Amino acid sequence: QLEKVVLNTESMLKSFFKKVDKKTPVVKPVTPKEKAKKSREDTYILTSGEEGTDRMVAEAAQKLGLTEIQAVFKGGPDSKYLTTVTERVPLSQESMTASDKMITQAEQSINKRVEETGIGKPIDMSVYKTNDFYRNILRRDAQKIDIAEKVIIVDKLNEDMTGSIFKHMQTQMAINAKKDIVVIDSPLHREKGIGGLGYTVYDYKLKKFMLTPIVPELSRRTAFFGHEVVTPSEGIQLQEIFLKHDS
Repeated sequence: QLEKVVLNTESMLKSFFKKVDKKTPVVKPVTPKEKAKKSREDTYILTSGEEGTDRMVAEAAQKLGLTEIQAVFKGGPDSKYLTTVTERVPLSQESMTASDKMITQAEQSINKRVEETGIGKPIDMSVYKTNDFYRNILRRDAQKIDIAEKVIIVDKLNEDMTGSIFKHMQTQMAINAKKDIVVIDSPLHREKGIGGLGYTVYDYKLKKFMLTPIVPELSRRTAFFGHEVVTPSEGIQLQEIFLKHDS
């Protein structure tokens, strides 16, 4: 387990990666072997240690020697697995509470879109003020999004392709944070006649997700979200991302 650093409002994840950056000097790789080694050392997968999507990407990361970071908090759900490349980073309650702004802004963005388009239902996060567990789940996810460069979500997109259905808060927080966002929605691709494979990426100019056959690349820090039951086609799409990184 990583050394626990006590901070006030700064994310434990930010503290962890500050240490990583200090230990990793920027040296331009000169051979394919050195390039691969550098990529393994400098690529991190951010998960929550859940079954399904998280476990699948953690096992894929393990095969490539990439580090999986599990963001955890006191009183939160237990990790469902640990691999040889798993590092568990504890989040302080102070850093978690600092994420409330991201949650509030996501709620406002979703409700504004519902009001303008008539699509979907408005949400009211005030009902969770007495439910610290659920709110802390969102706070943890906000921390992952904040530190990530790219966010990949396995979920179904909403009707106008402006957000996702089950992970709508996480998707909206990522949009508001201007992250590179990929949503894997296999049923959507089957409807469009792409055989169930393909990806959607968020276009900030059009303000909606657009279909693409291009397999996305992992960033230095990629946060994953998804459901606990991954379909075969979704599993293939997740694996393709890691195969591309290894090519």
